[in-house]
Amino acid sequence: MQRIKKAEEQRDDETPSAVSPHGQDGDGIGDSRGNGGKDDDATEAPPASLEEQLAAARQEAEDYKDRYLRARADLENFRKRSVQYVAEGVRDGLKQTFEEILPVLDNLERAIAFQEQHQTESVEDVLTGVRMTLLQLRDVLERQNVTRQEVLGEPFDPRFHEAVDVQPAGGEVEPDTIVGEIKAGYLFGDTVLRPAQVRVAQRSGADE
Repeated sequence: MQRIKKAEEQRDDETPSAVSPHGQDGDGIGDSRGNGGKDDDATEAPPASLEEQLAAARQEAEDYKDRYLRARADLENFRKRSVQYVAEGVRDGLKQTFEEILPVLDNLERAIAFQEQHQTESVEDVLTGVRMTLLQLRDVLERQNVTRQEVLGEPFDPRFHEAVDVQPAGGEVEPDTIVGEIKAGYLFGDTVLRPAQVRVAQRSGADE
């Protein structure tokens, strides 16, 4: 009986395990799963081709170029506006200065006109000095592009003239012609610094 029992135990030891969760078959299943993971990585999208990368780089460069041109245009517009604002500020300041000088010019002209009408030897030297001052002041204004309007005999233009008196047109004088200057008008370049106050010939009722 002992021999038979030993023979059975020997057969049991020699028989391999058919299915074992920890045996070779189990390891094979684990390896199969591992290979399956590698197959999933292989299905990812391939890297972009050289042509695609180049096209993307060109598009990006165009975007940067467009932004640069826009920024440059904005900067140039800002510079032009700044220059214009400064120029207008200087021009307005000069205009105000000249407007304040003009009454002085008027007074000098009136003094000369009065002295010429009531000339005496005692005031001749004073008259000469006033004339020199007037000429100097006119020269200063002309260098600043301030000029006096020549209005006598010119057609009346409301952009440059202010009619403060009228007289009937007669002889060779056409209606709406300036026949007298009450106060001189001045231009600052092409801008009216002060309109000339004038007397204008007007068509009489009989002519109408």
